This record gives sequence, structure tokens and C-alpha cells, in this order.
Amino acid sequence: PLVKLRFASSTDASTGAKEARIKATLYGFTYTLSSDFAWTLDLAAFVKNPPGTFEVVVPTERTRINVKIVDGSVHIVSPPHRGAIALALTEMELATELLGDSPDVALSLSVGELAVLAIDDVT
Repeated sequence: PLVKLRFASSTDASTGAKEARIKATLYGFTYTLSSDFAWTLDLAAFVKNPPGTFEVVVPTERTRINVKIVDGSVHIVSPPHRGAIALALTEMELATELLGDSPDVALSLSVGELAVLAIDDVT
């Protein structure tokens, strides 16, 4: 699979504390990143919740987020320039734990292998 997404939510019966875990894994992809970000407007419209959806949701005390990339690559281009940069990742993992009203955010980033390739068209 290209994307594996797992979401789990639990509540401790004795304390009533609520915990959410979100884990996303991306496998074997190549993404071309250019200066055209019009797709972000479409994505924002897609993920926008309908009015009144989350008005009675009990807040989560702890949220754990884990994103893992296995064999992914990003091709970065700039339209006025014919050169490009390619990033190739064999394995990367980003994890964080968000606690209730805490303003602190700790991130853990682990990169197994990263290659950066650059080409400049000199013609």
C-alpha cells in the first residue's frame, strides 16, 4: 500500500482521561514539489469540517502522532530554472506527543538514510 493510516482513541475508565493515537506510514512514493501550491486550497476545502461537527467533542488529554516514510522521494523543481533537487529517504520517522493544555511540543525525528541529489542544466 502507498498509505497506511491508523487511528485509535481510548478512555481510561478510572480517570476518564482520553487518549488518541494517530499513525501514518507512507511507502514507496515520489512527489514532485513545484512553486504551484494551488492544490493546498483543494486540500483545505476537503478537510474542513461542516459547521457544528465538533461542538460537543470531549477534549483529548493526550494525543500521540507518528508519521513514518519508507522508500520515499521528493523531486523539487523551480520553473524558471531547469535544474532540480531530489531527496531520497530510505526510512524516516517523526513522532510527537501533545498533552492537554501544555504549551510545550517535543518532536522526535529519526532518519535512517537520506540522499540529496542536485542537477544544474548548464546548456
